[in-house]
Amino acid sequence: MLKKISAIVFSVFVLFVGSANAESVAGVPTAWRLQNIVNATPNYVSTYFTGSSCANGLLAFDTQASPESVNRYWSLVMTAKVAKQPIRVYYSVTGGQCIITSFLLAEE
Repeated sequence: MLKKISAIVFSVFVLFVGSANAESVAGVPTAWRLQNIVNATPNYVSTYFTGSSCANGLLAFDTQASPESVNRYWSLVMTAKVAKQPIRVYYSVTGGQCIITSFLLAEE
């Protein structure tokens, strides 16, 4: 039963990413700059110099992103920086902004 649920969740994820025509950027994020804007509502985290199609390679979350997702993203990028491991970030371009839709630790 767990395998069926996992397969369904994965399929929905693939359909979502594909249907949104998401772009992606991948690589070891050693040169990426993480920025946290304190006292912003919501707490705002952005990433620069990623190689995305937006100005300065900017990737950011939209205002609906959960704090847990933002924290997982921060942790993933920092861990990948230290371990020199590649990651992939999917994003959609909306109103000239690159909005993070998904992220993962990539295989080498």
